[in-house]
Amino acid sequence: MNILDFKADELKGPLLDKVFTVVEKMFLDKYKSYQPTVKDLSIPLDIDTFEGQVAMKDYLEIRVIEELMEMREAILSDDMREHVHEEVADSFAFLINAYILYGWKASRFESVERLWGNFANTLAPGPVTYNLIWDAEQIDKSILETVYGICLACNKLKIRPWKKSQYLTDLLIFEERLEKVYYSYMELVFNMNIHPEMLWDIFHRKALCNDFRIETGY
Repeated sequence: MNILDFKADELKGPLLDKVFTVVEKMFLDKYKSYQPTVKDLSIPLDIDTFEGQVAMKDYLEIRVIEELMEMREAILSDDMREHVHEEVADSFAFLINAYILYGWKASRFESVERLWGNFANTLAPGPVTYNLIWDAEQIDKSILETVYGICLACNKLKIRPWKKSQYLTDLLIFEERLEKVYYSYMELVFNMNIHPEMLWDIFHRKALCNDFRIETGY
């Protein structure tokens, strides 16, 4: 059972609004109770607590980065290239979930459609279609930029359980770095020839697939 077994709903309205809605509903209704780092936390989480920082790092440094590495592995492997879409969907969902944990909304960010328009203006004339042929060097650069941005943001989360004296997070720098991750990630997706409608199709198919797996124990 994979995303090819499901059909995404038609995209009506801004993509990011829809994705935030789907991720938040599935997280609160299905996932939160299964996740040890967040199941007992209030949302939005308190980033100035050890528990809040552990949860944020869990979603960014473990979940998002893990999916990005699986995506890269799939790109490089002839036997796994059909899994690229699923890793894109999962990494995107975990990134949006991290923003939801922090209390951010879709309105915080520039729309995917506008970003795509700016990116498409840099492309050669002609239709943009999805394919499995990429500029590997450019993809690696985009992955590295996204991972580096995540690590820079999480580097501001310094609370340790053994420290007697704690200090508040530098929110100005943390939030600036956290927001930049979104734009690095979008550039990565666009460099893979994935336009907004395609990103929604990939994302929603995987969301439906994940929902089915939870409901059936598949």
